[in-house]
Amino acid sequence: MEHSTSIVKLAEALCKFQSQIKAVKKEAENPFYKSKYATLNDDFEVARPYLSENKLSVLQFPSGGVDGIGLTTMILHESGEYISESFTIKPTKADPQSIGSLIKYMRRYALEAALSLTTRDDVEDDDGNAATGKTGASGESAAKQATEAKQQQAASKQQTETPKTFAELSQELIDIDHIDSLVAWWTNNQSNIQALPEPQRSTIVRMKDEKKNMLTAQK
Repeated sequence: MEHSTSIVKLAEALCKFQSQIKAVKKEAENPFYKSKYATLNDDFEVARPYLSENKLSVLQFPSGGVDGIGLTTMILHESGEYISESFTIKPTKADPQSIGSLIKYMRRYALEAALSLTTRDDVEDDDGNAATGKTGASGESAAKQATEAKQQQAASKQQTETPKTFAELSQELIDIDHIDSLVAWWTNNQSNIQALPEPQRSTIVRMKDEKKNMLTAQK
């Protein structure tokens, strides 16, 4: 993370902002999955008044290169103090519409992570049972046993591995194109996700939930 020489005034303003900000209400609807989610506009609608009150502003700069699409998010204070962070994600498609959607996707999650924004109606993961349609007793039992076995294997393997970074986990989520792959990814990366600091951990969970909604809608 990059920052100005001093961030004393910025830190004070962010502390006040954090004490005032409310959870973002999920306004957009996914008719296929019958669920709601928060958009980039929803995030800004909630954050903008408190940013203005505390003399804060947010700038986001997309960029492109051989490694993929990059995004820099900067939080500025009227004093000139700032903090900024960048990350890059490799798109699965290179057409303009896909690139535009990816940039908007990156902007939303970067904003939520930078400002520690949360959304209403966040729920714990259900091991993918709802997404895969396993609602019967036998299906739930089989899914639970399979999940527990995968978790034990993943935990044993990850004990000797370096935890994945936020950027690596984000890239893997972007690349997933099937609901079964998403369920397996979620199971195999529990220790990696738990090793992330907040708000990155919550951001990954929200990214996973949105990917689940999108893949379910495509079925």
